[in-house]
Amino acid sequence: MNKINRINQLNKQELGLPIESSWHQDYKDSNYIFISNIHESLKHKDVLIIFSQFGLPTHLKLIHPETQNANKDEAMSGAQNENFKNRKKFAFLKFEKWESCVMTIDNLNGTVLMGSKVLVDHCWFNLKGDEKEEDFLVDYNEYLPKSIESSKHSVKKTTKIKPSEDVPQSNEGNEDNDNELRDPMENITRKRVIGEVQRQSEDEEDDFKDPMSEFLSKKSKHKHRHKHRHKSKDKEEKNH
Repeated sequence: MNKINRINQLNKQELGLPIESSWHQDYKDSNYIFISNIHESLKHKDVLIIFSQFGLPTHLKLIHPETQNANKDEAMSGAQNENFKNRKKFAFLKFEKWESCVMTIDNLNGTVLMGSKVLVDHCWFNLKGDEKEEDFLVDYNEYLPKSIESSKHSVKKTTKIKPSEDVPQSNEGNEDNDNELRDPMENITRKRVIGEVQRQSEDEEDDFKDPMSEFLSKKSKHKHRHKHRHKSKDKEEKNH
């Protein structure tokens, strides 16, 4: 708790100062931060989500004292073992950029997560035994939703069914289906409409006719008949 307060006090004293003059410069060559007092309910994924708001985490080593010293639990007494299990998790987290470490410490140190006030500080990360840094590399594919992950491996391909060349294609079936779906009154209605249009067109033509043309045509017919009768009478008189 005292260390959390000391870090916050340093940050307040250096407000307004350039980063080159800050105490953070002492850890310029380390992209790791140390996180302690992590609530036991927080998982690997939870830690990544919380601390990724200030940069991209590339490596994470999350440690629970209960799993780290499982063999030691057998030699402990009941009270000692219970106290040991109540200890919080801690972690070493590496960012892609050093500036992310500075922002994370300035903003999340002393933050209460699930009822636990966490300590966030710079650190030098040392590997133990046969450990390799690649062992703690973050594989973000593990946290993709199953629907997205499965869609990558099961892409459905649509195939078009081509008509067989041996079987001649005809539209008779389609025409029969069209005839079955047609309105039985369609032909009757169509004929009535066509007849009505024709009658209207004839009436319009009659409206534009010259009223004298009909009279003159009748008169010419009458003269022609009269001349024909006159000629026939002359022939009869000659014969007599």
